[in-house]
Amino acid sequence: MKIEKKEITHKSKRLNLNKKIKKITGFSEKRHANYLVISGVSGEVPYRIGVAVFVENPKLNAYLIGKRKGSLDSGNWGLPGGHMEPNETIEECAKRELLEETGLEIKNIKHVTFTDDNYPAECKRYITLFVSAQVKDNNAEPKLMEPEKCEEWKWHKWNDEPPKNCSMPMKHLNKQIDFCLVNTLPL
Repeated sequence: MKIEKKEITHKSKRLNLNKKIKKITGFSEKRHANYLVISGVSGEVPYRIGVAVFVENPKLNAYLIGKRKGSLDSGNWGLPGGHMEPNETIEECAKRELLEETGLEIKNIKHVTFTDDNYPAECKRYITLFVSAQVKDNNAEPKLMEPEKCEEWKWHKWNDEPPKNCSMPMKHLNKQIDFCLVNTLPL
């Protein structure tokens, strides 16, 4: 009986919060298994949560990029990563996606930033969470574990310019970096 009361209280709090959000912004929210849906004037737009991993190999002074195929950003270079599963942490997602895509294991996972990536032609919108990590074995090489999703993996030197044809999340990340570099106050 107490559990039911808590659930009802939680649901009523959520409904009250939704009413406040809608009153202030004109939008309301609904949560699905692994994405958030924002409802507003133009209808519902699903926000999917993705994780992108800067995998560093300190021995090579480089990070891993892959040439995507068969999905969003096909033909462009991007970081390994993918969708978060329900009840999965960001760190768990980063480890799982990297192992599934490249066969590599990582350590020292750190949160970096996020981007808001809109694909209007596909009616998709992502919040991409960027993390950094190091390979557990500096001698390990990435394997092409999902050839239907990626053409190749390669180590990209930190000092080199980012690839011109990079994924939307990487383009948005590069804009953030440029903004921070230009707008940094002198110490």
